[in-house]
Amino acid sequence: MKELAVEYVKDCQAPNQLVVEKRDPQELAKLLDLTLPTKGVGAQVWNPRFMDKLYAATNPVGVLSELFLGLVNANNHVYHVSPVFTLMEVTTARKLGIMFGYPSDTCGGITNPGGSMSNMVAVVTARNHLFPELKAKGLSGGPRLSMFVSQQSHYSFLKAAFTAGIGTDHVISVPCNALGQMEPQALEDNILASRNRGEVPFFVAATAGTTVMGAFDPMEAIADIAARFNLWFHVDGSWGGSIIFSKSYGHLMRGAGKSDSLTVNPHKLLGVPLQCSYLLIRDKSILNQSNTTCAQYLFHGDEWDLGNGSLGCGRRPDAVKLFLAWKYFGTEGFDQRLTTAFKNAQYLANLVKFRSPRFRLVADPASFNVCFWYIPTTLAHLETQDPQGFTNRLGEVTRTLHGALLATNTFMLDYSPVDIGDTTLPDFFRAICNSPSLGKRDLDFLVNELERLGKELYP
Repeated sequence: MKELAVEYVKDCQAPNQLVVEKRDPQELAKLLDLTLPTKGVGAQVWNPRFMDKLYAATNPVGVLSELFLGLVNANNHVYHVSPVFTLMEVTTARKLGIMFGYPSDTCGGITNPGGSMSNMVAVVTARNHLFPELKAKGLSGGPRLSMFVSQQSHYSFLKAAFTAGIGTDHVISVPCNALGQMEPQALEDNILASRNRGEVPFFVAATAGTTVMGAFDPMEAIADIAARFNLWFHVDGSWGGSIIFSKSYGHLMRGAGKSDSLTVNPHKLLGVPLQCSYLLIRDKSILNQSNTTCAQYLFHGDEWDLGNGSLGCGRRPDAVKLFLAWKYFGTEGFDQRLTTAFKNAQYLANLVKFRSPRFRLVADPASFNVCFWYIPTTLAHLETQDPQGFTNRLGEVTRTLHGALLATNTFMLDYSPVDIGDTTLPDFFRAICNSPSLGKRDLDFLVNELERLGKELYP
């Protein structure tokens, strides 16, 4: 890698290269922030106590893969300019599809710049496939389409709806149970209600690993309903989809193979560098049929041209990062990482559950998200005497404690409310157990620190 980088830099320093636009130092200084702080301002994602978001630190293989991609500066839109990277993307997408249960002879997929974009491409692909006339004529005068997602689904589906011209008013939020899973009967009821309003239901998304609670929707039941009503069935596995690599927990993805498309983000649970997201599809030919615009200056009829199925043109070959990580760690290496994450989540959940009455789980963790409250002794009596006051105060306690914990610079975790049916639970802590270097010592420290801060703030 070093030799390649040196050779590349020498080539770039040839005499015929352009120079930068000249600016005097004072002018340039105004354009730059040249202050040098004593302490850094960025979050240290390599620290195992970064439990704030759904990603964690990468690894040396990931760092090298990013350097390599920056060095070669390739574009993975057509095969003839990027043949090796095209084959890496095709191979990894097909292998992932087979692991989820798609037919080996038809499945495929493409990478996109993030899970939100993968979900958006899924919505547009479904619309154009089920209603091909809309691709040219647009929605004006066409059917009023409706789509269905869990009330704990990712907000990217709302963005996909207004981008695709469907409108956020036609994204139907389906209630969840106490575990954060979509209720199949509520889905069916909402589909029938949509039909009665004169709408045309066309798309339903199950979530495999919700952002807040880490819940997995009942995909088999949702698949059956989608088939009965002729809906495109998509699985948003941006967070939890990578669990398919686990021998012990892969069963959480049961039913995913019945979907038409599926999003999975190796840059989350697998430690692949940001960003690396796949949209997998049961029948890869549908991607091109639905999304091509026949740009003849670029695409010349080669079936290996991946850009035809995307919504963009330039495509960074992000699949290289998964390919190299998979080569290095193997399926078993990914499995070990996931097992560690599950064990850490269960350990933290048990700490919260059995530590003291001051701590309470929102629900037993379904995967890697541990959600809980800290309840001061001075607040506990309100739970029966003034339930609404208790709820309001509990959210305030969470936000106050969260700020105090951040001020210690020792831990980062997030907080959130969540909707369960008609009830909104007050803000609670959400700890993500993803970092492979996270251990019991860190989790013990977290609970001890929250308890210490809680006693100081609410004696």
